[in-house]
Formats: sequence, C-alpha cells, structure tokens
Amino acid sequence: MQKIECAACHASVPVRGSFAIAGQNMCRGCAEQFVASRPGGTIPAGSITRLVDATVCAKCDADNGSLEFGRVAGAPLCDTCTAFFRNRPFPTWLKWSFVGFVCVALAAQAYNWRYFMAYVELLRGNRALTNGNVDAATELLDSAAKRVPDVPELAVMPNVLKAMQLINQEKDEEALALLQSAKFRAPPQLATMIREGEIQAEIGIAFRKKDYDTFLRLAQELENLDPQESMTICSVASAFACKYAVSGDPAYRVQCLQYLDKAKALAGPNDERFAEYENRIQHRLATRRIITSKEFKERFPNGWKAN
Repeated sequence: MQKIECAACHASVPVRGSFAIAGQNMCRGCAEQFVASRPGGTIPAGSITRLVDATVCAKCDADNGSLEFGRVAGAPLCDTCTAFFRNRPFPTWLKWSFVGFVCVALAAQAYNWRYFMAYVELLRGNRALTNGNVDAATELLDSAAKRVPDVPELAVMPNVLKAMQLINQEKDEEALALLQSAKFRAPPQLATMIREGEIQAEIGIAFRKKDYDTFLRLAQELENLDPQESMTICSVASAFACKYAVSGDPAYRVQCLQYLDKAKALAGPNDERFAEYENRIQHRLATRRIITSKEFKERFPNGWKAN
C-alpha cells in the first residue's frame, strides 16, 4: 500500500481515499475541510482528483505490497478480479434480455401458456449465461424464441450464441450467415459485439482460403474494436506469422513477435487460451508451416516444443 503526506495536516495517509486538490495531495478529512472553507462550499469543476493506489485492488482491496497491479479500464485489479471483469459472460446480452422479459411478461398476463413458458426459459437461459454455461443458455433461449416467433427480437441472442459456437467448431460460413441475419433485428448496443463475431468468422474463412492479406486486415479491424483483449492481439500476431511463413520476409516475423509480447502483457499469468495460441504461432514461425487449430491439436496434443 502506498502512502503520501497530506499537504494540510502533514499526516502520512494511504494514497487510496486521498485526493489531489489544486495540485496538493490531501487526506479525505482535510479535503472536506478545504471544500467547506471555500465561499459557498464550491470549487471549480475538475480541480479535485481522487488518487489511485495501483498497489491495491480497486474491487477487493487486496494489497500487493510495493508492486503495482495491472489495470483494466484504468483501475488497478488483482488477477482474480481481472479475470472476473474480463470473463463476465455477455453482459450486454443480459441487459438486452430485460426487454424480452418485459414483452413476454406482459403477454403471460393474458394467460397465454406459450408466453409464460418462454418467459420461464428466458429466466433460466439468462441464469445459465450468468453461470457461464453457454450451451445450456443457447438451448433455453432458442427454445424461448421458437415458442413466440411473433417476437422475432427474442431470436437475436440465441442466434448470436449459436454463431459463436459455430466459430469455435470452424463452421465460419454458417456462423456468418446467422450473425448477418441477427444484426437486422438487434438493438444498437449489440452492433459492436455482432461485428466482432462477423470478423472472427470472416477471419476463419480467409485463413482457410490462404488469403492472409485479408486475414491481417480483419485482425487489425478486430484490434481497433477491442484493443485490450489478449486474444484479439494474438489474431494480429497470427496473421503476421502467416505472412512470414509464406514469404520468408523477416519484417513480418518481427511484427509478429511484437504483437505476441503485447498480447502476453494483456493476458493473465494462467491464461491457457493465450498459451495455446502462442504455442501455435511459435510453431508457425519456427517451421514456416501453416496448419489449422484442429490439426495442430491432433499433431501436438501436449503442445509443440522446439527441438
């Protein structure tokens, strides 16, 4: 935990809970007295800043001694809390589902059984999403949408979820068709998320077509949408590795390694997805052979190691 000396009372106080006022650091009590002493109890907007102690987790208050935590959206977070914020399952979809709850609840009041059952499945589906059970959530939300086809907006979430599953199964063409159909009825809040899914599907298609220029362009577009996600940065590194494998141009290899270092800094220390992706990219750089994720896992079930 870091400490500062209060400019008013000269006490040594924790950085967290203290404030910078007019260029001076003050503890909370002195800051309140300073504000109260001003005419009318007001000071110019923007002249007070809350101090942040980067060695204390902003969520759980874990103390890291003299070492600073990594930041997420500007807030220092420990590894556990970082994982909580980065892996929360589809929060935007949960917000959008509330609209579906209201629509279905109003219809259920008219004693329409199919609406009532759809409402129950929506509740269960969103609970499954909250618990990270995407397969169960997809099945329940899809069932709810099919019960009330006269509310087509309810099909948006299950279609997006199914598209993400198809992308993981390397069925990118099917996934892309689902996403393009869903986006026409999706609310504006989901536009970025759906575009990210479309890019992931388009990347898979470009990769199988050996169109590595398109792969790189799409990966960089994905980076612009989510620059703090390690797997997004890995996609750019993967594209540069493909360009190096087919051309032998060392400049692509250098750019690939730079992006890998950036992705590693964003990934958690125990991020298995990043470790597996990095291993595939290192294999591509070392052998200049480009194989699919499925083929890589079949050939190297315990990971690839350089000779």
